[in-house]
Amino acid sequence: MADELEREVAAVRASAAGSVARVVALEHLRELVTLSVQSEVDLARAQGETWAGIGAGLGLSRQAAFQRYGTKKKTTKGVDMTTALMASAPERVHLLVSHLDQGRFDAARDDFDDPLATALPAERLEQVWEDLVRSVGAFEDFGEETSLVVDSNVVVEVRLRFEAGALTCRTAWAPSGRIAGLFFLPVLE
Repeated sequence: MADELEREVAAVRASAAGSVARVVALEHLRELVTLSVQSEVDLARAQGETWAGIGAGLGLSRQAAFQRYGTKKKTTKGVDMTTALMASAPERVHLLVSHLDQGRFDAARDDFDDPLATALPAERLEQVWEDLVRSVGAFEDFGEETSLVVDSNVVVEVRLRFEAGALTCRTAWAPSGRIAGLFFLPVLE
């Protein structure tokens, strides 16, 4: 996770102030920091740290620390995780596509779950993107987006406008908050 954090800090620094790219990079950085804090709290608990100790370190009560970091099965800060994922996933898809467009294929895989990361290494992802660009031209812009829940997964579709056509980027997000499926589909009009 440290490498991901370093990449996102670099992406923030590399993007222009006030740009959408910077906003997206900052949001992704915030999500990674949140995941990092949760991982560290989990590790601290596994090593015997008390909720009182964690709370004191964070300026929270024992109960507030437990509520924020100890009950992650269904909710995060009182918000259903599926709802939270539906809210954040479209912007995370924008970031993924931006990484692809910039040739940052390793960074594009940051949200992949382990099976997808294994099935789609950076070299293969680069080949897929290059094939798409050969087929429909350079990427130009994002279009409409939709999100829906299928079983316990969130499916996000974002229209991508290219020089000579459009495609739909469909991502399937597992309950873990990671991408379990990635598809580029023709737009049927």
